[in-house]
Amino acid sequence: MKDRDKITLVRDNHFLTNIKTPLRADAFDKSDDEKIKVIEHHFEMIMKEMGLDLKDDSLSGTPYRVAKMYVKELFYGLNPKNKPKLSTFDNKYEYKKCW
Repeated sequence: MKDRDKITLVRDNHFLTNIKTPLRADAFDKSDDEKIKVIEHHFEMIMKEMGLDLKDDSLSGTPYRVAKMYVKELFYGLNPKNKPKLSTFDNKYEYKKCW
């Protein structure tokens, strides 16, 4: 079996087997700004490898925007300090869940 086939098989078979995301112990040692800077650099290298002209106005800020998106949006919830606060409300309409 090829490695890519194995990855697909494992992914398909362990869907929702673990509630917690496996994180390294140092996952939050760097600040968000430090992570953005590193990701920005690497994404810039990817874009250059693809032959994109980063001097063009439409692409010049893309590495930063992508890095910020990863840290501040897509993976924002990984950090426990960003966990949303739960709130409750009175059930004044006496709503009952009927399943």
